[in-house]
Amino acid sequence: MALTHRSLGTANAATPHTRLAAHRLLRYYPITAIVSAPYLLFIIPVALIYGNPDTGFIFYCLGLAAIGPVVVETIVRRRAVPSSVHWLRALVQANSRDCRLFLIARVVATASMLADTIGSYAGRGRITTQVDGLIATSPLATLTACVQGWRYLAFALLVASYIGGISRRRSFFGWSAALVGVQVYTALLNAITAPFVQYLSFVICLGVIVGVIRVKQVVAVAAIVLIAWPAMFELRNEVREANGIDVSADVTATSRLRFDTFLTEASWYDVPVALEHAGLREIVRYGLIPRVLDPERPRLSTGMEINAFRGGAENTSYSFLALGTVYFFEGDTGVALFYTGWTLFASLLIWIRGAPGPLRLCMLSLVIAEPLSWISMYPESMIMVLQYAVAAVPVFVVLHATARSTRPGGESDRTEITAGREKC
Repeated sequence: MALTHRSLGTANAATPHTRLAAHRLLRYYPITAIVSAPYLLFIIPVALIYGNPDTGFIFYCLGLAAIGPVVVETIVRRRAVPSSVHWLRALVQANSRDCRLFLIARVVATASMLADTIGSYAGRGRITTQVDGLIATSPLATLTACVQGWRYLAFALLVASYIGGISRRRSFFGWSAALVGVQVYTALLNAITAPFVQYLSFVICLGVIVGVIRVKQVVAVAAIVLIAWPAMFELRNEVREANGIDVSADVTATSRLRFDTFLTEASWYDVPVALEHAGLREIVRYGLIPRVLDPERPRLSTGMEINAFRGGAENTSYSFLALGTVYFFEGDTGVALFYTGWTLFASLLIWIRGAPGPLRLCMLSLVIAEPLSWISMYPESMIMVLQYAVAAVPVFVVLHATARSTRPGGESDRTEITAGREKC
């Protein structure tokens, strides 16, 4: 669905059928695509190239994860999804009502970039903090942690303003590049690259499913990242060594991209593994109560628990990727239920009661960023999506207030879609 807001705004019955057909799979099965694409496009091909003997396990786990999304989205598609043209027009309309949307997006983006940068300097998310088993407790680290989820809201709001025609193409891509650039900078500063990979994956997933990022742009970004990765990996190692952290010579830039081996290692164990991890009580406690109000709670790090279980150091984190970690803790049934449940919630945000506006796009972004991310950590992803939702309340309140102020009587009196910039 690689249609920009200009083509969205002028979509009509004359739209080439072949163009719509080419994007039909992504149009009707967006969550299935988000869950499956990293494995089909990157992890499985690498496993086949290197002859991973456990490649069949990757197909097995992917089948468990994808069956629920396929069933859910098939049912929702039959009951709630209008024609492509009508839905695209509704998407434009839902995001073109608030002339202040781009301003809100820029404020949230600026606050997010400042918080991520300042928080990193204050010790939040740094490799030294992780290795020492500490929690960054300085006032700046605590304060900036409260809005760390705004990086996802910022991009969602930029997407909404661009779809609605309120921001220009150059402004949208410029601010989006700034958000990604800050994640590159903090990744090198913290000497941990996983958050950058997770954020870039989120940007691509949300951008592609709503049509503001095209497949050829994804290919270009992927090529740039792969070319730059060796240098980025070396810089990360230099920062670690400068902080007195040993760097294994056996782990090269190329081997670090063998994500297939991370996932297939989960097949070595009888699942579900009885290893202590956060349950429902901890998910609610850590997710809904800010640490500033609950400072005595212990630190959670499932990755360190897994690494210690494997016989590694207790101050080093390890992951089987999101899919493998859910399998490790919850078994076959747990994988199917996990992805079915989150697909149902995400599908409601996308399809039910018309196309999503800015607020629903923000909520959808949090789900894509954590539970549905291929590189997130389970069950921390469940905690993080709750934390981000709580931190997003001020943004949601502002969006609701400005949306009401632009619709006298609570209803839109427009009879047809108009360009957002012309209206503003």
